[in-house]
Amino acid sequence: MSFSSGYPNQQRIPTVVPAQTYDPSVDAEAIKVAMESCLINDVAITRVLSTRSREQRFHIAVQFKALYGKDLIERFEKKLSGNFKKSVIALMTPLPDFHAKELRDAITGATTDEDALVEVLGTMSNQEIMAIRQAYHALYHSNLERDIKDDTSGIFKRLMVSLCRACRDENTPANQEQAEEDAQTLYDAGEGRIGTDESTFIRIFSHRSFAQLQLIFKEYERISGHGIEQAIKNEYSGDSEQGFLALVQSIKNQPLFFAKMLNKSMKGLGTNDRQLIRLMTSRCEIDMEDIAREYQAKYGEPLLDAIAGDCSGDYRRCLEALIRGPC
Repeated sequence: MSFSSGYPNQQRIPTVVPAQTYDPSVDAEAIKVAMESCLINDVAITRVLSTRSREQRFHIAVQFKALYGKDLIERFEKKLSGNFKKSVIALMTPLPDFHAKELRDAITGATTDEDALVEVLGTMSNQEIMAIRQAYHALYHSNLERDIKDDTSGIFKRLMVSLCRACRDENTPANQEQAEEDAQTLYDAGEGRIGTDESTFIRIFSHRSFAQLQLIFKEYERISGHGIEQAIKNEYSGDSEQGFLALVQSIKNQPLFFAKMLNKSMKGLGTNDRQLIRLMTSRCEIDMEDIAREYQAKYGEPLLDAIAGDCSGDYRRCLEALIRGPC
């Protein structure tokens, strides 16, 4: 299944695109040779995987099995190590399965990874979320919505569960009159009353299309005299505040949202490698060029330089290849 940006009417620019001509048998052989050398040739592996689409990588794995009788992902698991291995496995995994695994880790770890939940459930289309739910059930014989309920709490739980149900209206064109009505409804449910009607916020944020929400946010600013972000800060706190704010950011400018998430994964003393790998490997075939552009504009530094300053070795070279695109 090919994943979109979550914004089907917006043109996005990937850095990793399908090779126009390629022979999966030749690629399979190149990978085998690279892994059988005395020092594993990570450059050769990266060169193949970063210039093929996810679907083409699948065909390479099929050919590898046919030619050598071995599962390619299992070979990567055995022969590679560290964050380079994690990046390669992420590139080889079908996106619904990959996101299902990321969500599983987000809700079964020692602490809940709220960023991963919002990043996946808040930016995907209905079709993409349903594919993730199916993959989650197939992999873990469990229900994603129920597991999210068990691991989260309060308003944040209600928001994530609503997003997980994939009920966003994606077929109705954006409507100015409806946007005005919804903006007023949001104002009346929050700043226009004593006590917040959280159900109204959750319903509108999880059911309206991304394009419709963009109109709603503009109308809210006209009605209230300030942005929807300020309203959220006035009405919410903690995880629920951060969840709603992240949704607003992603709806207003999704590439900038992902640029901020990349920066968050790298800033400070330690690197959140799970988040960094998830973002880089899942967005490179969707909108990584847009994200890199927004990163440069926001932080005054090329994304390539940020990666080089935060990662090293085969891991760094792999991520850099996902930004540079085909040579």
